[in-house]
Amino acid sequence: MREITVEAAVVGAGTAGSGAALNLARSGMRVALIEHRRFEEAGARWINAIPPWMLDFAGVPRPEPPEACDHGMPVAIFTKNDAPCFILDPSPVWKTDMRGLVRRLHRLCRDSGVEMIDRARLDAVELDGGRPAAIRLQREEFAADGEPIVVRARLFIDATGLSGMLRRRVPALDSACPPAPPEHLCSAMMETCAIADPGGAKAFLTRLGAPPQHVACWFAVEGGFSTLNIFVDRNYRQADILVGAATVKGAKTGPAMLREVKARHPWLGAAVLSGAGLIPLRRPYDRLAAPGAALIGDAACQVFSAHGSGVGMGLVAGRLLADEVSRFYDPGSEPATWSYAAAFQRRFGATLAAYDLVRRLTQNLAGEETDRLLTSGLLGPDMMRFGLDQKLPKAKASGVASMAKGFAREPRLAGRMALTAARLPLVVAAYKLYPRRPDLDALAGWSRRVAKLFGEKPDLGG
Repeated sequence: MREITVEAAVVGAGTAGSGAALNLARSGMRVALIEHRRFEEAGARWINAIPPWMLDFAGVPRPEPPEACDHGMPVAIFTKNDAPCFILDPSPVWKTDMRGLVRRLHRLCRDSGVEMIDRARLDAVELDGGRPAAIRLQREEFAADGEPIVVRARLFIDATGLSGMLRRRVPALDSACPPAPPEHLCSAMMETCAIADPGGAKAFLTRLGAPPQHVACWFAVEGGFSTLNIFVDRNYRQADILVGAATVKGAKTGPAMLREVKARHPWLGAAVLSGAGLIPLRRPYDRLAAPGAALIGDAACQVFSAHGSGVGMGLVAGRLLADEVSRFYDPGSEPATWSYAAAFQRRFGATLAAYDLVRRLTQNLAGEETDRLLTSGLLGPDMMRFGLDQKLPKAKASGVASMAKGFAREPRLAGRMALTAARLPLVVAAYKLYPRRPDLDALAGWSRRVAKLFGEKPDLGG
């Protein structure tokens, strides 16, 4: 049996885990990065859109082609009947090949001295007074050194995604992090495919009145929280398709939605790359850390739920984690891990929770109500831009005027929005009051107050 001792061990080598390992190593710690697959297969394997400010915050250089597929590609919004609503040009996000980003993060980790361990499945967690002290990894039989590995560390980070492989083995976190119910999960799939019939692709864009190099976007195609995006490149060689829907009763899965899209549009050809998965949509868990352990990315439900995007926020969380725990002699001590949780919730949890309220509103709208939301001006380009950029909105004259018209055109729908809008500042204010110092009683009280704003059972103290 091989034994490794480090200061921090990150389980999960996707974007969130690799970014955290990189920043922890840059802070001067000895770090291990652990992945159950081969490193070449780790993380997302498709094209994603990331606001570049999140890469800057995480200390990750902005991508260059071919990793960067497009900078600020325009987004054209349509109703379900293909009526144009508005265009964001440019949009605040960069299309990025996740394979290239993960590969680059791994290279940066190696250059920073991170111990890289792949094809290693988390088998057991050794607890000392409830705090993880070591983990046992089972190597795959085909690994060159297939013997089991024991990793000892002061801090273990769960970046294993929705499965929470480490989280479920730490009692203090397992008891405080309930599984997301179906209505707070999204089944999504993305595919880049060849264009089998360029003439058909051109006819499709002509009918929409949209040029190539635009993302054509529809909402509420499969219930209130659902979307379809189609992007056609300027050479009519490839197209990107993104679909997703909340896993509510009767809704189709992402893969089923994608099959239907390709059946309706036979000009879409064979897949070049694709990926699918479940995304947690709920606000971040109230408890993000415990002595010896911290959660980041999907394992922490750090997802921008209004459009189900978690890559950027996972990178942000990894940088914030490193910044906070590196200030302490013991990075896994309760003051250190609590410092990370408080910093994240106060700075970014407020934004994620506020938009989760918005997501819950839109998820309960019928398809025609979503169309009216877009065409009336209640949800216009300014609000959409803030959402894609994953930032709280700021009042702009154009946005205020648009919403004023929307209130006049759709008073009943506007009334429903107003009820949600009234709770947004309360949610933001509540997150700014997340307990700064370790106090489980105070955290339980905070959890109850926040849950009341969402009308649900608290994570703690319920």
